[in-house]
Amino acid sequence: MGSSSGGYRIQQYKRWASLRRDTGFRSRFEADINANLPEGCARYEAARIPYKVVVLRSYTPDWLLPAQAIVLEAKGRFTKADRDKMLLVKTQYPDLDIRMVFMSLTAKVTKGMTTADWCGLHGFPCCKGPAIPAAWLEHKPGKEAKAAFKAFAAYL
Repeated sequence: MGSSSGGYRIQQYKRWASLRRDTGFRSRFEADINANLPEGCARYEAARIPYKVVVLRSYTPDWLLPAQAIVLEAKGRFTKADRDKMLLVKTQYPDLDIRMVFMSLTAKVTKGMTTADWCGLHGFPCCKGPAIPAAWLEHKPGKEAKAAFKAFAAYL
């Protein structure tokens, strides 16, 4: 069943490609509709309408420090996807104290910008691991930080 099904699909795609090449339409149905429209009254695929796609994703932090109301995220490589994700989380949880732990603070993330530069620009405290600064572990969170942490931790 699998091989015959695959062969049918290939033949179908060839027919669609041929129709598109010969008529300019994506399907015989579209070609038939066009043939039934008065000459010059409509333009086929004349515009593109942008739309947004909202995708719900979830972020799983590496460590939670509940007593300090701190989220720790460790990164060896800090890719564009990682940076985008962290900015989205920070935007949606602005009072959440997210701190980054890097293998290297001088690794380049973009042209002329290091991990430390990026964190400074976007308001993420950061350090070079594997050790966590004692000040982070002794941190006493304020009311807003505790509330933000509690709200975030409820999702986990």
